Amino acid sequence: MDESNSGKKLPDEFPSSDCQDITIKIVHYLEFVIIFFIALIGIRLYLIISSTSSLLFIILIITLLILLICYPLCVSFNTRRLIQTFPENNCKNQHHAIIIAHKTSPKSGKFTYMDYLSGADILIKRFRIDGKKINYSVYEVQKKEQVIPIILNENTTHLWIFGHGMRNKLGLNGENLCYYEVRSAPKKTFIGQYHCNSFLGKSLADYNNPKNQDVTHFARMDPFIRISVWRKLKELDEKGLL
Repeated sequence: MDESNSGKKLPDEFPSSDCQDITIKIVHYLEFVIIFFIALIGIRLYLIISSTSSLLFIILIITLLILLICYPLCVSFNTRRLIQTFPENNCKNQHHAIIIAHKTSPKSGKFTYMDYLSGADILIKRFRIDGKKINYSVYEVQKKEQVIPIILNENTTHLWIFGHGMRNKLGLNGENLCYYEVRSAPKKTFIGQYHCNSFLGKSLADYNNPKNQDVTHFARMDPFIRISVWRKLKELDEKGLL
């Protein structure tokens, strides 16, 4: 995003983008390798030291597999239903932007259920159903040209960004939005990058310096992202930042 598009002078402290830095990508993938091996070690240690009978262990594994199948389907169904029923509330004024970024095209008019698991339903319930109503809008996007205007909009005071990516970029359908491109966005009250982040790289919050943020230096996964959304929502409410 250049000066003519943003209408603002670019900050001198960020003269270049880090989105082409191969080191950031390598370190990001190493994080997943480390997580994988830690999980394998944990399972191996459990099998060594556990006195659990083999039958009980098998029952436990089957139960977990059932939960892994049923839980995402239930959450996705509920989230889609809420989005269809309550897609926005007074979004012409200042509002929370709930951005769901899709990396794949819809099939039979629907995006993959995996894109609806991270906590958009938690936000809609709080903003529209539970307690005092709060202005918000759900934005389902696939391309950069759809995301950039939302971030640059002065009326989007809070950005809840769901999808895939790294600390310095958001994954979209066939392309990435490098957060460097929207570094001159109007200052936000809150920015939450509820997608995979990475140890290295400048986040949107690094550029924007909002009053509050939720951006990590490591990979984020469901259902832990949902817990983060719930905790951050509670924190913002307590601090009067909703």
